[in-house]
Amino acid sequence: MLRLVLDTETSVLNFGVSVSKRNFNRAVDRNRIKRQLRAVLKHHEQSFSIGGKYMLLYTGKNMPEFATLIDETKLIINNIRV
Repeated sequence: MLRLVLDTETSVLNFGVSVSKRNFNRAVDRNRIKRQLRAVLKHHEQSFSIGGKYMLLYTGKNMPEFATLIDETKLIINNIRV
């Protein structure tokens, strides 16, 4: 499960990613999820027509599959388009 948090509106698009230590105790797992999220965001960077500072939080309790992250990110991108 992904959650998006909007900080402020600017002309530049910035993303941060975060994974809870409560759900993933091992740093290896947290870093893997963050690396995958960054790869998905980099791939879909052209889809964003707005600027701003966003924080993408992974709130799931299980290790996600890459295809799942892609699908959830597409849904989020479509929801925040203006």
